[in-house]
Amino acid sequence: VEVMFENVQVPVENVLGDVGGGFKLALRILNSGRFAMGASGAGILRYLLAYATEHALSRIQFGQPIGQYGAIRKKLAEIACDIYAMESMAYLVAGLLDANPTRDLSLEAAAIKVSFH
Repeated sequence: VEVMFENVQVPVENVLGDVGGGFKLALRILNSGRFAMGASGAGILRYLLAYATEHALSRIQFGQPIGQYGAIRKKLAEIACDIYAMESMAYLVAGLLDANPTRDLSLEAAAIKVSFH
């Protein structure tokens, strides 16, 4: 949905933030969403890793749990490493935001989001 306003006057008392600062505000909101997506994604992946590990330990193939096979163990370990990296990025960005809420962290927020995909 797109809404367009032409020749609209907004009273000064109704302006949110600085006049002309809407784009910067929109980017901050987008970055916040990217950060939240990546941070929550790490939690989701941690749950899925626990589920996959449980399955690998209970699924028997060729007389032993598939979790005993090197390829499965390697894949689970790679997923765990990815999760730790995502969590580390989330903690880093959260700390940077706490230290300076107005700092531009668009690159860092995008990196967290991309790592979730």
